[in-house]
Amino acid sequence: MNKLELNNNELQNTLSKNSEGQFSESAAIVYQMNTQRIKNKASAFGFISTRSGEGTTYGAISIFEALPQILGKEVSAVLVDANINHADLSCQVGFPKRGWAHWLAVKKSYDIKDAVIPWKDTAGSGVLPVGANSGFIDKLPILQFVEVISALKTRFEFVLIDHQPFFCNNLSDQFCVGSDSVIIVLEAEKTRKFLVKKMLEELQKMKIETLGSILNKRRYYIPQWLYERLF
Repeated sequence: MNKLELNNNELQNTLSKNSEGQFSESAAIVYQMNTQRIKNKASAFGFISTRSGEGTTYGAISIFEALPQILGKEVSAVLVDANINHADLSCQVGFPKRGWAHWLAVKKSYDIKDAVIPWKDTAGSGVLPVGANSGFIDKLPILQFVEVISALKTRFEFVLIDHQPFFCNNLSDQFCVGSDSVIIVLEAEKTRKFLVKKMLEELQKMKIETLGSILNKRRYYIPQWLYERLF
C-alpha cells in the first residue's frame, strides 16, 4: 500500500472539522490530488487563471505548503515557476542561474533536481525557478517543457506548476500540456465568466482535466444590522 494512502482518513477528518476555513479548502484540493496520484498515477498539477493578477502564485504556494502539513513531512514535492512573464517564484528564491529553462538550454547537462531550491527549510520539497535562459524561452518548443515535467515526475511525488495566465500569449495554453490536471484560480467578483467558460472549453479540447478551483480574494461583508451595532 502506498505510504500516502494511509493518510486518506486523516484528510477526510480535516475536511469535516471546518468546511469554511482556508486550511480545509487546501485539504480538499490536496485530498483530490492525492487520490488522482494514487488511482491514476497522475502527479503533475497546474495552477492557472484566465488573466494576470488573480492570485495563481499565491494559490499554488498555499497548496504546496499544505502538502506536508496534511500528508506528512515525508512527502516530496516541487513547485515549478512556469510564469515566464511574471516569475515571482523565481524572484522569491533569488533568481538563480540554474532552472528549468537553463537545464534545457545546456542540453540537460546536470540533474534537474540539482536546480531545485529548498523552500523554507522543507525537507524533500522546493521550488524550480526559470533560471538563466539567454533568450531560449522565446524559441522554446513546447514539447521540451513537457520533458522538464516528465523528468520531475520521476523524482518527486507531486509536481505543482505555477502557469502563466491562460490568455496571456500564444504559448500560455500550450504550457498546460505538461499537467495531468489543472486547478483554476478565480478572483472573487473579478474573474469574467465567459473567459472561464472559454478556457474550460479549450482545456477540454486539449484533453486536460480540471481538478477543481480556488476562489481567491474573497470579501466578507458585514451585515447592516451588525455594522450598526459595531460602529
